[in-house]
Parts: sequence; structure tokens; C-alpha cells
Amino acid sequence: MAYSFIQPKPKSILKRYTKIWIFYSVLAFICIFAFAKVLERQSVAKINEQASIKQDIQSVKLKAIVVKDYIERLDYEIKLGAEIQAQNQALKDGVSNLLKLIPDQITARSLELNYNTLTMRGLTPSKEVYKFLLEAPLRAVFTQTRVEFYPLTSGWFNFVSVSKTNPTLKPLNVEDKDMSNE
Repeated sequence: MAYSFIQPKPKSILKRYTKIWIFYSVLAFICIFAFAKVLERQSVAKINEQASIKQDIQSVKLKAIVVKDYIERLDYEIKLGAEIQAQNQALKDGVSNLLKLIPDQITARSLELNYNTLTMRGLTPSKEVYKFLLEAPLRAVFTQTRVEFYPLTSGWFNFVSVSKTNPTLKPLNVEDKDMSNE
């Protein structure tokens, strides 16, 4: 028995507009979730990049410290080289002046020059020639001079002269004194 003149149509629980609204809501939720995942991946990538950059910065800082130490070492070596060159020049001038002190009458056979000691061996015609021509200039340069004579059969004398300076009485470096006053 039929109470209606038309055929029944199937009805949905949700209306058409409700279905559209639910579809767009789910689509929006999926888009928001996908956007959150993309942001999370980018955030992780940026954190990794930041860690890599921090590591690079630390590496560069260590390299800068190494280079700074190397430059300080080179500066020290340059200063040391200049000091050695100045000492060598002073030694060269001192030896030159020492050789100029030896008169023609006296023959020097060997010279040994240490930091504060000069040992000279040689031949002199007489003790007086040595004392007046060589010992007087040596006494002006060194604080202590001692000489021993050994007579030869020819009448001349072999001598061994040991001259010393007092190392505690070294002259002050004028440049260092000026720097400390400033």
C-alpha cells in the first residue's frame, strides 16, 4: 500500500551545503597541517644551518687565535733577529776596535772573546811595550786585566792576557728606560 503518488527519493543525513562546508573545513585543516609540517621542516633546517654556522664561527675564531699566535711568534722572532743582528754588529765593531787597539810591535796569536772575558795570547818585544801600548787601552775597556809573561830565548816574551768586565755593571738600554718613563 502506497500512500504517495511519487517514487521516494533517497535522502542524505547531511544536506548539500553541510557537505560543502565539511569538505572545505577538512581541506582547510589539511592545508593548515601541511603548512605546519613545512614550517617545522624549515625550522629544523634553519636550526641545523644555525648550528653549522656556529661551528664555522668557532672554527674561524680558533683559526684567528692560531693566526694571532703565529703573528705574535713572528713578531717575537723578528725582534729576536733584530736583537741578534744588533749584538752581532756590536760584536763586529768591538772586535774591529779591539784589533785596532793592538799596536804593530805586538803580535796577537789568538783571541778568545766570551760574553764578559777576553783572553789574548801573543808575542811582545818587552813587558813595557805591552804595558804602555796594549794594557792601558785594555784597562780602559775592561774592569779587570791580568797578564802573564813567558820569556823566550830571543829576548821577546809570550804573553797571556785575561781581561774581564763586570757583567752586573752592564749599561742600561736608553730606549727601554725612555719607554718605562712614558
